[in-house]
Amino acid sequence: MTFTVLLDANVLVPVALADTLLRAADQGLFAPLWSERILDEVRRAILKIHDDIDPGRVDARLHAMNRAFEDAGVTGWESLEANTTLPDPDDRHVVSAAI
Repeated sequence: MTFTVLLDANVLVPVALADTLLRAADQGLFAPLWSERILDEVRRAILKIHDDIDPGRVDARLHAMNRAFEDAGVTGWESLEANTTLPDPDDRHVVSAAI
């Protein structure tokens, strides 16, 4: 039985960790999930940390992730965000997407 795991930006920004998780998912250990908002956060964080990287390389990586895991994109979570209460309101979108 394969279970699903919502991957947040904090595990998709570090390349070594992201590669390890995505390779594990590719081997069928779990089905990865993410939202477009999470991927936008990943893009912004990578470009902030690595201001010398070509944004096209980041976009290519994110597109490759979406192609490799076509069912990973979570949609329809947005209506849940307003009713999700967390100590850090910036994480509401992550919990809402996981639900």
